[in-house]
Amino acid sequence: MMIKLLSFFLLLNIATFAQTKNDPFILILGVAQDAGYPQAGCEKDCCKRVLKDPAAKRMVASLALADPATHQWWLFDATPDITTQMQLFRSKTNAGYPVLPSGIFLTHAHIGHYTGLMYLGREAMNTRSIPVYAMSRMTNFLLQNGPWNQLSSLNNIFLKPLMADSSVNLSTGIQPRW
Repeated sequence: MMIKLLSFFLLLNIATFAQTKNDPFILILGVAQDAGYPQAGCEKDCCKRVLKDPAAKRMVASLALADPATHQWWLFDATPDITTQMQLFRSKTNAGYPVLPSGIFLTHAHIGHYTGLMYLGREAMNTRSIPVYAMSRMTNFLLQNGPWNQLSSLNNIFLKPLMADSSVNLSTGIQPRW
C-alpha cells in the first residue's frame, strides 16, 4: 500500500514538472520520524544543536495533496504537528483552500502518524465527519480504543476503510496511475 502511494506521488510529481495553476500538486509538510526532530529527551549532540538553532527543527513526516481545480486537499498522516502543518499548508497556498482537509489518510499505525487526530475532537476543532482513510486493522484500532473511538462516536471523523491493492478516486483531476 505504502509503495503504491509513493509511486502515485512520484508519478504525480513527475507529471507536474510543467505544472499549470490547475494541476494537482503535493506539498511536503514534515520529514522527521514519529516524534519529530529533535526527539523528546534526546541528549545527543545532533539534538543539542537543534535546541541552539530552532531553524533546524523538523516536523513529523506528512504531506498534503491538493487539487486546485476543485479547491480540495487531503492530508497524509495526522501527526502531533498537525496544527503547524495545516497552518503551513494554508500559508504556502495563500489561504486558497479550506482550513480543514477533504480527508486524512493514515499510512500506518506508528503513533506519530495518527495522534494528530486528537485535534479534530471537541476539545480543539470539533470537526464534523472528516473522512479518515485507513486500512482495516487501523480502523478497528481507532473504533475500539479511547480516546480515538470518541472521535467516531461524536462524528468528528468518519472512518473510511482502505483495502490493499485498491484505489480511491479523490477528484477528477487526481486519478491513480499504476
